[in-house]
Amino acid sequence: MSAPPARRVATPRWTDTRLLLGILLVLGSVVGGTRVVATAEQTHPVWAAARDLPAGVTVREDDLVLAQVRLDRSAARYVDATTPVAGRALQRAVSTGELLPAGALGDDAQHAPPAHLMAVPVQSGHLPPSVDRGDLVDVYVTPHDAAARRVLASATVVDVADAGAGLRDPGADVTVVLQVPDGEVPDVVAAVRSGDVDLVGVRPG
Repeated sequence: MSAPPARRVATPRWTDTRLLLGILLVLGSVVGGTRVVATAEQTHPVWAAARDLPAGVTVREDDLVLAQVRLDRSAARYVDATTPVAGRALQRAVSTGELLPAGALGDDAQHAPPAHLMAVPVQSGHLPPSVDRGDLVDVYVTPHDAAARRVLASATVVDVADAGAGLRDPGADVTVVLQVPDGEVPDVVAAVRSGDVDLVGVRPG
């Protein structure tokens, strides 16, 4: 008498379902983890100040540097690096390395906050060689028949024109644009016209 043929034991279907669910969970974890890492590493390009910039100054391209930072929900508070900013006026001072706040920019130079800007001609050798926008200086005047006196303290340098003129011509004047407080403009103008002008750098603090 021959033996009956062997029958294969069928694998229960519930094990197939559990295996499929396990694979899906692993894939979901991998995808989710990748997204979390990508989001954490995502940076946003914004503008930052390359130097101290006083309120009222018209922004130039070399006043700013590109900064890659993680901002998340606060990105709208700062000026995106794709936004043109050259020629626009600052409504408030911005410190070196500070991200440029969106609210600090005016529409253009015509909309700068009220400020008294005074161009002071200074002979080369009578001002710090590295004076630049945003620096603070004391203004001294030496009349031809009197001793030197300080006519303006801690004035903010808004711009420096012909900064290289002293290298080409030691006797050339360098035009320095200063912010002058309200009410002091007439006295400063009269003093500057009365004698030689010296600018002395002031270190903050």
